[in-house]
Amino acid sequence: MNIEVLSALDLAPEHLFRWREILRASPHLTSPFFRPEFIQIAAQVRPRVEVAVLREAGRIVGFFPFERAWNVARPVGGPMSDYQAVIAEADAAWNPEELLRACRLSAWEFDHQLACQTQLAGHFVTRATSPIIDLTAGYAAWLDERKAAASSMKELLRKRRKLEREVPDLTFTWHTSDSARFDQLLAWKSAQYRRTGRADLFQQRWAARLVTRLRDSQSAELRGVLSELAIGGQPLALHFGLQAGSTLHFWFPAYGPAGSRWSPGQVLLLSLAEQAESHGVTRIDLGKGSEDYKRMFANSAVELAEGYLDQRPLAPALRRTYAVTRDWVKNSSLHAPARTTLGWLRRCRAALDQATSGKDTAAAAGETRC
Repeated sequence: MNIEVLSALDLAPEHLFRWREILRASPHLTSPFFRPEFIQIAAQVRPRVEVAVLREAGRIVGFFPFERAWNVARPVGGPMSDYQAVIAEADAAWNPEELLRACRLSAWEFDHQLACQTQLAGHFVTRATSPIIDLTAGYAAWLDERKAAASSMKELLRKRRKLEREVPDLTFTWHTSDSARFDQLLAWKSAQYRRTGRADLFQQRWAARLVTRLRDSQSAELRGVLSELAIGGQPLALHFGLQAGSTLHFWFPAYGPAGSRWSPGQVLLLSLAEQAESHGVTRIDLGKGSEDYKRMFANSAVELAEGYLDQRPLAPALRRTYAVTRDWVKNSSLHAPARTTLGWLRRCRAALDQATSGKDTAAAAGETRC
């Protein structure tokens, strides 16, 4: 296999055409994060985004998008990336060690990798799922199935009826281009991060620029979707996600303090599912996680993996020890007292990532199966 490494912004029309061809032929590569448009928009704010172009007998058979951090491959968009994979034909004979050598890398880190790409299976440390709302059979069939499977869905429907009775001027908008609504969403999301002790993504300038550029993307291939649940024209809950074809990725939901007794975030998600068909959506991806609301809404899932391929001496043993210890702490009585320290460490890593990005900018100026 011949492998050529390019800056993501240097991809030629022939590359983009083949990338889109591969996506159309690959039912497991439906996420907006796999679109070349997402990779190139991320490259506008993340300076070391590169793409390895894989060829067999002169024919392009795949692409490996990654961010170069020194000699380590990391997900494009860093903590903003909810899906990672090698974009390749099903029978392409790519090899992860060969990719590392060709890209002059010593390590490859991933945390939302498609688990069905078994070429990397030996390097998985943990697995998780990304819950899916599969609306292929229609909203009514999905809702009947979820009401039968989860009593909490019946309770949510009761709350929505109560909200509609008490607030007659309740409205839902699938997409608004109002920049004030977008700013409100980011403010609510930042407040939520601070409340829960997590690093505030949007304090990093590149992250705010990334979501703003994605909001402005309204092409047929990739569009930002800013949805609103409002009372009397004032937002009660907001959500920003990405739509690619018939898939909507549920990405950044948030709501204000008013109306929390009505579960406005969940009511907004229910409204998205209800109106999905009219906007060409048959699949809402809720993102990796096991939150209660995801279990209530999901009727399918995609398996994802976290792991690494590291060819540096001692690094694999240290990484595995860290991952095992982290998971043990999360499931033990130490989790609560350790949360503050872990939050501090996450913020330190985010600050380091921001500093590295700035230096690089200056230098550069049912389960879905494969």
